[in-house]
Amino acid sequence: MSAGRPKLDDRAEAVIAALLTERTHALAAAKAGISEATLARWLRDSMFQKAYKQARRAIVDSAVGRL
Repeated sequence: MSAGRPKLDDRAEAVIAALLTERTHALAAAKAGISEATLARWLRDSMFQKAYKQARRAIVDSAVGRL
């Protein structure tokens, strides 16, 4: 986990990974083994939002760096 990123449990980390790799929230929820309602609730949580945004930013920064 990167510095400054909120500490999340393994399940939340798996959900973030699924969100980063799947095309839809429904597919991400299924891949992570949670319901779409749980995913929607987590996406409203400020700590989860911060971790998800930082993970997305890291992916984009990495892709730009490779270009």
